[in-house]
Amino acid sequence: MPVERQRWSPAPTLEQANAQLKRTVEVFDASLRTQVQRVNATATLALTWPQTLVESDTTAGAVVLTFPSAATVPGFRIDAVKTAGANALTVNSVTVTTYAGWISTGAAWRRVS
Repeated sequence: MPVERQRWSPAPTLEQANAQLKRTVEVFDASLRTQVQRVNATATLALTWPQTLVESDTTAGAVVLTFPSAATVPGFRIDAVKTAGANALTVNSVTVTTYAGWISTGAAWRRVS
């Protein structure tokens, strides 16, 4: 049986290796980024993914924000900010005076700030 000879390819240059490494890092970095979608709420609002920052003006009346089921969005974070107004901002059955944040554990929503 004849021995098959393999053709060797030259080692990549330093520039080629750096370019490949940069592409690999960009892929991993992009997967770790959090998408932030700002929503201005002035009335009752049922939040959905990826609404992660909700600014509420309660000047015209009370604002109520409801969360999606924690089981459907594990690791999902929602931040609520009351920007203006004297009326109540109620988020996940809690009255928010200026700012509050929650994160889904996959089983329940936990207040983190």
